[in-house]
Amino acid sequence: MKAVRIAGERQAELIDLPDPKAKGEYVVVKVHATPMCTEYKAYKAGHVCQGIGHEAAGEVVEIAQPGKVKVGDRVVVMPQLPCGKCALCLQGEYIHCEHLDNLTEATGYEGGGGTYAQCLLKQDWLLLPIPDDLSYEHAGMACCGLGPTFGAMQLMQVDAFDTVLVTGLGPVGLGAVVNAVYRGARVIGVEAQPFRANLAQELGAETVIDPAAEGALERLLELTDGLGVDKAVDCSGVAQAQRLCIDATRRKGHVAFVGEAGDLTLNVSQDMIRKGADPPRNLALQPGRRLPDHAGDSRLRRSVRQADHPHLPDVQRPGSLRAATDRRLRQGRAVSVGVASPGSCNQAKWTGRAPRAWSPPALASAGVPGSPPSSQPAAESDASVGCSRFFSPAFPLFSARDRAYW
Repeated sequence: MKAVRIAGERQAELIDLPDPKAKGEYVVVKVHATPMCTEYKAYKAGHVCQGIGHEAAGEVVEIAQPGKVKVGDRVVVMPQLPCGKCALCLQGEYIHCEHLDNLTEATGYEGGGGTYAQCLLKQDWLLLPIPDDLSYEHAGMACCGLGPTFGAMQLMQVDAFDTVLVTGLGPVGLGAVVNAVYRGARVIGVEAQPFRANLAQELGAETVIDPAAEGALERLLELTDGLGVDKAVDCSGVAQAQRLCIDATRRKGHVAFVGEAGDLTLNVSQDMIRKGADPPRNLALQPGRRLPDHAGDSRLRRSVRQADHPHLPDVQRPGSLRAATDRRLRQGRAVSVGVASPGSCNQAKWTGRAPRAWSPPALASAGVPGSPPSSQPAAESDASVGCSRFFSPAFPLFSARDRAYW
């Protein structure tokens, strides 16, 4: 089979390798699509190596025993060769395994495990099924394109109540925008490259700030009523951007570091203790972080689909406030709703609370879509105040200061 080898600075070549053979839990996958990730840095720097690539999408073409997959399955190939036996692997944290398999010892194959090849060997339990309606190229984003920030936002429990800062809008950062928008969050980006900044806004980011401009932190605080963002994700690996994430995040907020980087100076008192940082959620998340026991597969697939449809209105997005409200209404439960003030969609803020929790009958009388029919009168005479704005897809859900929870 053919595989790619980096031969020097900005030089690559095709080489011949023996065809891999399935053995035990290792199956042969024919590669259909391979995203480019950190390999580009090695290509630019001229790090001579073969067996490059750590993510792919392809088709199972050979198995040695019955297992998790069968011949013909379309799959996404997860990174690395974790042991599958240690405590971290048993928790589903395969990407953090400290006892990686040796491919040659496990299978006898000496051609390497890179994904920049026509075929590869991988444990069957590291292959995620691709839905029939997704192309190989699209499904390939499930790894480093969307996976790291998907895991970060799951850990930070990002939702429609959050303002999320994303620094570094390269491929991974743009994936962060997609993931945050999919979850219904308000997104602010930081990026100096105009093309990336414009693309982030097309994908749903509200604003993108140029880090080279003076007063970037002050601008972020201005956009969040002086409090700071609720959640921040750095995808740049640049110390200045990581510092901005920490400084721009409100007290009791969460920060995730996704971009690989070097040293960052932290003031434990100022940056963590006094800000009420939550240590379990301030984690260095590695590219390709996988979810335990396929628990997040369906959610990740929905997020991959959302990457191709970033402009779904809030009323349709599964993680939106409207969807959550509808679910609660169908369950016959009360909803506490904020009241919108007049003004343009870009400037209006939530300025108050409903007089009390609105019951489903009250919302039905107010004409809220999706509420159950009721013959009972509205709980308050002004119950319809702000309803049309509240469910308008273009209207911002909440400011950082004014929130409604149920």
